Amino acid sequence: MQASKPFVVVSSRGAALSLALFVALLLLCSAVVASAEPPSTSPDGYDSSLARSVRHATARYRLVVWARLDGYVQSTDYIPSFGTMYVNHERFNPASLEQPTVLIYDAAGRLTGCGYQFRTGDPVLAQLSRAASTGWYDIPSHVHYNIAIDGKLYYAQQPWHAADAPTRAALVERRLMPANATLRYAFFHPPTHAIVIWAWLPNPNGLSAAENPSLP
Repeated sequence: MQASKPFVVVSSRGAALSLALFVALLLLCSAVVASAEPPSTSPDGYDSSLARSVRHATARYRLVVWARLDGYVQSTDYIPSFGTMYVNHERFNPASLEQPTVLIYDAAGRLTGCGYQFRTGDPVLAQLSRAASTGWYDIPSHVHYNIAIDGKLYYAQQPWHAADAPTRAALVERRLMPANATLRYAFFHPPTHAIVIWAWLPNPNGLSAAENPSLP
């Protein structure tokens, strides 16, 4: 079974930056079938032991303001049927469910899902290795960068290699940002093996499905 995750998005408060360039990177994501967990009594997995464990572990991030205070940086604008992503780039290979790499929020800033990302080839958490899901997927290396143009903030991601530092000069040279833009943030994202757990909002498509139609 193949599935895709909307992890590569460029958006802005007011205009799109270069959406077409993201399509190729998005298509590089591939789903990997995971091992099975005992079935939940609800089809969305919301009352499963894994979902309950993730809710207990991440309760301190229920509101987006608390995530910002703990090092999470917004990396997308709002994505329909998915939400807004915040990433903590110090939390690849999380040591516990309490340290998700990604937090996903609804339009009101309420936590809906948690993403756990592990560098390619490294082991994953035992709780997640038993997840009943086809939701594991692979993310190729890329760069996260936030820029401002004429007062508008843009959230962007593009393919990138670790050998090259994602500096303002490098982004301008590659025509990934205009010369008149202000670089607010840039970070290299290594290749990872990842999963999203919709622990805070029931998802009729499944606990770790690519989208959640409960979100507008």
